[in-house]
Amino acid sequence: MSLKDELEIFLITFNRKQLLDKTFSQILADDSPIRNLDITVLNNKSDDGTTELIEEYRKQFPNIKHVVHKHNIGGNANIIRAFEQASKKYVWVLCDDDEYDWSNWKEIQDVIKLGYDAIMVHIMHFKFHGKFEKNADFAPIYVNLSGFLSGTIYKTSNITDDVFTNMYHNIYNCFPHLMIVIHLINTSKNIYICSHNCVIQGWEQKTRDQFTRGIKFVHFRIASFNLFAGYVNSFQHIQDKSLRYKCCQNLLLEKSFFYSIDAMFEHFNYSKYELFDIFAGVNSKLKIIFIAACMKHYIKIQIKRAIKFSKLVLQQIFSIKNKGNYKVVRMLGIAVLKIKRK
Repeated sequence: MSLKDELEIFLITFNRKQLLDKTFSQILADDSPIRNLDITVLNNKSDDGTTELIEEYRKQFPNIKHVVHKHNIGGNANIIRAFEQASKKYVWVLCDDDEYDWSNWKEIQDVIKLGYDAIMVHIMHFKFHGKFEKNADFAPIYVNLSGFLSGTIYKTSNITDDVFTNMYHNIYNCFPHLMIVIHLINTSKNIYICSHNCVIQGWEQKTRDQFTRGIKFVHFRIASFNLFAGYVNSFQHIQDKSLRYKCCQNLLLEKSFFYSIDAMFEHFNYSKYELFDIFAGVNSKLKIIFIAACMKHYIKIQIKRAIKFSKLVLQQIFSIKNKGNYKVVRMLGIAVLKIKRK
């Protein structure tokens, strides 16, 4: 059986004409091993010229199928729709802004022949590869990396009714596909981690805008989406408590839980709901660390406020103004010192 009979490609997109054009140039290049596979583009009702671009490629490549949704169903629902429509043995759902390296494709093709339930093709810079073991030190990192949609090829037979239901419920956490990974872990399925990156994540996808683009009135959970809260909520489905809490601890790769929460306060969006989600989703030890990070952030805010207030007070008490050849220092509006200007 050929690869074309076993693997199909879905590409989700919305209003990213230029990025999508770059993606097409890679997956349809002469050296691309997937250029002749069945490729279905799920277009979330784009209105920026993306639709016309897809049609141009479709005319050149008869293996491309173009589906334009009647409504913008949101990026996460579009992810689920891709898995729903999958009919071949394996499915690979791609985003419209990633980079590809086909130099190690033979390893992926060999693993497909071996019948693994999932094949991880995105490993960043981590050295571990081979069969996934949930007790391994690398396990929490793998689960975290699986949040990258294009980073894993899945065997469609594992996407059951239960998995689909959980995927729909996990839309507001912005990681519906993590429900597939967690199902595979919970049921001890065979997952293979490749030795090299085949796909590199497009970092433009890191912002919450990817989940709200094109939508005026957004559900409050999505509008204030926080990456770490989405991970913690998703990890609650992991049945092995030890692995669950290790995953929760491993929010920012290769960084401590305290560092991750501290970074969240400094650099990421979050709401009070998501703070409670994180607190409720971790064990007692991490709860203490979480509280410590919150206290540090609170104290830092109070210090900033105190400094700002002090500056305002000093500005009201003291002032320095130029008057002719002199600088006049005033206190409470009364001139107390006159300094000759150079």
